Amino acid sequence: MLVPRPYGRLALWLLLYIILFSYFILLPTSPSKLLGTPRFLPTDFFVHTQPLDQFECPSRYCLDRPRIHEVLSDAPSLERYIFKSALSSGFEGAISIYNDTRTGQNVAIKSFYVDRSPLRNTLPDAAVTIFGETRWPTELQFMLLHANQLHTERREPINNGLVNVKDYFIVDDGGSKQWQLVTKFYQYGTLHNAGPKIARLLDLAPNLTTSHLDDIFRSSFEGVLQTLTRIHAQGFCHDDIKPANIFISDDPYHWLIGDFGNVRETSHPYHDSKIWKRQNQWRDCRKNDIRRLIMVYLSFLRSFHHTDIFVFDGEFLKGTQGWARLYWEFSDVQDFAPASTTHITTGPSESTRGTTSPLYYYYYYYYAPPARFVLSSNHQAAKMQVDRRLHCSFRTWSGRIFDRFLSSFFFFFFFS
Repeated sequence: MLVPRPYGRLALWLLLYIILFSYFILLPTSPSKLLGTPRFLPTDFFVHTQPLDQFECPSRYCLDRPRIHEVLSDAPSLERYIFKSALSSGFEGAISIYNDTRTGQNVAIKSFYVDRSPLRNTLPDAAVTIFGETRWPTELQFMLLHANQLHTERREPINNGLVNVKDYFIVDDGGSKQWQLVTKFYQYGTLHNAGPKIARLLDLAPNLTTSHLDDIFRSSFEGVLQTLTRIHAQGFCHDDIKPANIFISDDPYHWLIGDFGNVRETSHPYHDSKIWKRQNQWRDCRKNDIRRLIMVYLSFLRSFHHTDIFVFDGEFLKGTQGWARLYWEFSDVQDFAPASTTHITTGPSESTRGTTSPLYYYYYYYYAPPARFVLSSNHQAAKMQVDRRLHCSFRTWSGRIFDRFLSSFFFFFFFS
């Protein structure tokens, strides 16, 4: 008996779905299997940084002193912190807001999901006897080391352009142990869709052009760029620059880089892996970080235009405004721009700022690409192009093909 045509097509698509589902189910998912993949190989901190020295390291950030646990965590539990509300959750862990009973201030505490995302790095031998664990979050080790490298004296507060660690400890509920990382709670949040919030906070006029907004916030962007350049100079890449990882400090014009769970040395094997390339990442992770930072900044400017977004999209695709050239000309010349920390004066823009930035970032001053074609009669098509260009969760060519398969499936199944 012949199967009716619609049901036959449905059966074929179900078969394809089962095959794809089985493929992803068979991928390594347990922590032990994931640790063998390039993405979860440990970050080598001691190749590019000087080891922590107890004579140079301030006690607050010294890992090889036995009293480190006493200094940072007198009460290795949540007794000091009172839960207020859940904030967010992701692949690596969950973040909640607590009140620090000693200071009276709100803090953010991140709990790490070791069953879902394995801890990549091992503790220093001296710390193993303190914590009774052999692995700890890569994010925590980087935050402690970076503070040590930039500050040889104890300072409060530390201002290095990063979200810094305030406390850390292990919670043992009897069944499992979880690392807890305590940082300051930033009430203004991150750059994710932050335009309307910042506009209200700073009482900005509602009809400001993107060029005017760029004049206001370019120095904020360049401050983050300088922080990122210092990280690169130490031999590391962030590898996860996105709006949700750029935090707004108490000063709305001062932004901080956070979430260092994916930080790796520049020569890490993951940067040469197939999965890295398939995610549309550039091989030079330093340029890739800067590329993504540009995308974050332009997405931030775009978020101010939630009612007239097509104006931003049209100007972005034309690539004639200074803020738009920020993206296009860096992308066009990235193959010619060496990874250098040489500095030059910034190229022309809507205002004279007199600041300096890395040479491999401002190559657009010397290379002028052609203007982009804009589908001015189709705002939705332009919006889709800009969405794809500025979205930090990259889609690969295979992912886009799979998207087309899905759209074709729905079209033929429901309309044929």
